[in-house]
Amino acid sequence: MHKTLVEKYRFDPKACLLARSRGGLMLYCWTVENPEKVCCVAGIYPVRDMASYPGVGKACESYGMTEAELAAKLDQHNPIPRLAAMAKARVPIFHIHGDSDQVVPLETNSAALAKAYRKLGGSMQLKVATGQGHNMWRGFFECQELVDFVIANVTGKPS
Repeated sequence: MHKTLVEKYRFDPKACLLARSRGGLMLYCWTVENPEKVCCVAGIYPVRDMASYPGVGKACESYGMTEAELAAKLDQHNPIPRLAAMAKARVPIFHIHGDSDQVVPLETNSAALAKAYRKLGGSMQLKVATGQGHNMWRGFFECQELVDFVIANVTGKPS
């Protein structure tokens, strides 16, 4: 798909990805396997750990595995244990995540990602939205810092 978008439709070869909620698993898994094709990743309460959401029992069918099989291979499918290639490629990250998110908890998702990525030398900004959960609060979708981050990384010009 990337090749088609770049060659046929002339998309930029380095994508800017916006990971939201469970879409975070998909986009981060693609990014850790293709870091040279990503200029940056922005996230709105993205899932980083499928054990926290949707849960291994619910996710296993999507992976064509039993719950036990997926649990045994979780480090091969969760993005956090596989961040080294992203950090080496210097892919910057920005997340906005609510501190009251009960669906995709901040600590086991964006905060855990920030800690692991920074430990590897990666650059990540994490904005915590006080009193916000996993909802449609306008502040998530109208976050000027997220917009500035995307524009700066896509254009190569700091805001």
